[in-house]
Amino acid sequence: MMRALLLYAAAALLAKADDPWGLDHADAYDVLKVDFDASREQIKQAYKARSKELHPDKLRLRNSEAFVQLRKAYDIVGYARSKKKYDKEAR
Repeated sequence: MMRALLLYAAAALLAKADDPWGLDHADAYDVLKVDFDASREQIKQAYKARSKELHPDKLRLRNSEAFVQLRKAYDIVGYARSKKKYDKEAR
């Protein structure tokens, strides 16, 4: 299951080579449903809440593109270094 998810994510990244952030041209803050000036703790709480809603096991889906996008958004703005780079380059 994990291998299939990794392969799916890798294929999605390759297909989206024109978007360096891999978010299907969406804003990471919009995906997480938080404000631009949200604290790290607010981002973390929003990610946890949204992941419970969109998790493939809960939705009984093999692949949930919405969950993949949510994970990518959190990987971008959930960590100080990548958030700073994203805010500078993508906003």
